[in-house]
Amino acid sequence: MFKNAGIVPNDIRPPIHVRLIMNLDDFLYNFASLHGWLTCILSIVSGYFIYDFWYTIGKTNTGSKLVTSNNVDDTDSGSLDSGSLEFDEEDHRLENFVEFDLSSSSSSTNNNEDFQKRLDDAQMYSGSGNSNERTIINPASNVTTAGSAVSGASIPDSGAGIPTAGSTSGRNAHSESPYDEFDYDDDLFKHTLINSRSTVHKDYAYLPLGCLYYEPPLLFALSWLVLNFDYLLRFPQTTFKDLLAWTSYVLGHILAPIFTSIWLYLFHTPGAVKWFGLTMGLQNIAAVITHMVFPNAPPWFIQLYGEDASANYDMLGYAAGLTRVDIALDTHLNSDGFHKSPVVFGAFPSTHSAMAVLVCYFLSYYSRWHIVKVLGIGYVVLQWWATIYLDHHWRFDLFAGMVYALIVFTLFKSRLIIAEKVFVNARLSNDFKNGSTAGMRIFKNTRLQRWFDPYSK
Repeated sequence: MFKNAGIVPNDIRPPIHVRLIMNLDDFLYNFASLHGWLTCILSIVSGYFIYDFWYTIGKTNTGSKLVTSNNVDDTDSGSLDSGSLEFDEEDHRLENFVEFDLSSSSSSTNNNEDFQKRLDDAQMYSGSGNSNERTIINPASNVTTAGSAVSGASIPDSGAGIPTAGSTSGRNAHSESPYDEFDYDDDLFKHTLINSRSTVHKDYAYLPLGCLYYEPPLLFALSWLVLNFDYLLRFPQTTFKDLLAWTSYVLGHILAPIFTSIWLYLFHTPGAVKWFGLTMGLQNIAAVITHMVFPNAPPWFIQLYGEDASANYDMLGYAAGLTRVDIALDTHLNSDGFHKSPVVFGAFPSTHSAMAVLVCYFLSYYSRWHIVKVLGIGYVVLQWWATIYLDHHWRFDLFAGMVYALIVFTLFKSRLIIAEKVFVNARLSNDFKNGSTAGMRIFKNTRLQRWFDPYSK
């Protein structure tokens, strides 16, 4: 669609807005004015409402918070009732839940002893592991280690349905299952199931380990501050900053989605890369449609021609700050590429911003490691700075790109939860085909298999 935008006759195209986004940008992001700071407050408040309406997973029908490893210290067993931990059972692998009875701890001694024996067996075949990474639920002693606050929960022996490496339900401790061969920790799956059962929407139990679920509204709330921070760094212009901006704006824009797709495909839930590609495609299509029906001039146009100049579709594109990179590298690659751009006045919204933000969302959603989340957020900050520094986008363009990414991610995040549900329940059912990542299947029955397992220790 982007490459063929030039075939649309110029006489039927809408008029090009030259000063509109510039004026909005100055009004909304002027940190020297009162209305600028009111916009900052509005973005923070809006981010909170986005979180509260679409990203709150801590509310139950009794008003208690969701039990997760992040808020375990704020939640005790008394805040959970038996109705909030009831699961359903369907005739296929999407639903294979366990019903917890928290109302009677005195009659659960036998069940607790049985469950503890099964956990001991699981540890025998899973290894001791790291206490900071493992979650072992011990109902008999009312102690929960490594971040679970479900204490005193009894699991009935009848229909418990949680297969472990040492249980007779669903899996044999001496089987040749790839899950049992290289120190896999099934308690992580129990933690995943138990961790979020207090929510009204039971599907929220299926969040990847370490998922930073609230990152989209958090980034929205802080966007005004981050964009103005990047704006302050646009001067002075140096060769090092030129090359850094080119690396992010050109190479990062191409390579970051590719590497993210490979990472999701090899290391994470089957289907994750499909939804990443779909959301990326939908937001880019929506952005290009916006470029064509609502064209706006980028900053470099006003710097070249002035804010009172009229724009037309016969004008060629311009590499702006990237021309300095061409001079430094003794090439015309950037200048030639932008001269041939079929969409010259596609500043609003910024697809560079939208793609960087969506990459950040998926890294924060799936990664267990904080360093990966930090890299994702850092990439967004760097990309926003690069587009401002190179005079390719206004701050409001970048904000709009983030909004496009936020919309598509919010619309499809339920599909990510369903994919995780299939993955977790397949693992509990010893279904290797549906319960393994691509990397696990490629290196099946080798020691590298565990490296590609998002639930390995």
